[in-house]
Parts: sequence; C-alpha cells; structure tokens
Amino acid sequence: DCTWLDKLADAHGAHAAESLNSGGAVEARCRLPGLAARGATRGLHVRREVTVEPWCVPIAWALHARANGAELLLGQEVIGAAFDQQTWTLELRQRRGERAGAASALRARVLVNC
Repeated sequence: DCTWLDKLADAHGAHAAESLNSGGAVEARCRLPGLAARGATRGLHVRREVTVEPWCVPIAWALHARANGAELLLGQEVIGAAFDQQTWTLELRQRRGERAGAASALRARVLVNC
C-alpha cells in the first residue's frame, strides 16, 4: 500500500511533484540504480528537491575551499584551540603517517572543520 506516497505527492502539489506509479518503476530505477535490487515499484520525483548523501556536503565544502585558495589539513586531530578575537591558534596532532603523534601549531583567521 503506497497511500503515504500519494499523500506526500499531494502535499507537494501537482505542480511540484509527479508520482511515478507502477509503470514508472523503471524510470525510478533509472534515476536511482540502487533501487533495482530493492524491488522498487513506485517513486516520487519532486522538482527542485534533492537528497544528498550526508558525507558529500563536507567534501564539497572542502573542495570549494581548496579551489578558492584554502589549504586542507587531513589526518589531523585538534588537541587544543584558542581564539584571541582575531586569530585562531590550534594545537594539532598527526593521526597517521610518518609523523604520527607529532604535535604542531596552526594560526588562522578562518577555520572550517569538516
């Protein structure tokens, strides 16, 4: 029973959503190939909405930051932090690699923790 799917489509309005009925299962599986193994029989396509894998957003932010001149520090553990109203000072420890366990300091005006 997919009455909940019909209610969801109604909530979005006919202009915003199209219900993919049993004939649309092929289309639903084409849009999301992972559904094929789960035997999807219906779907709901809501225009201008997207569901994103939660890990994709921080990765996108990191790539965007790097493209705009940021330096990415990977594999670092923050073991201390201080802010003096203008600059952050972080104490970092390498989590893996040659210098694992070695502490270092970083000063920055802007930080993004992903």
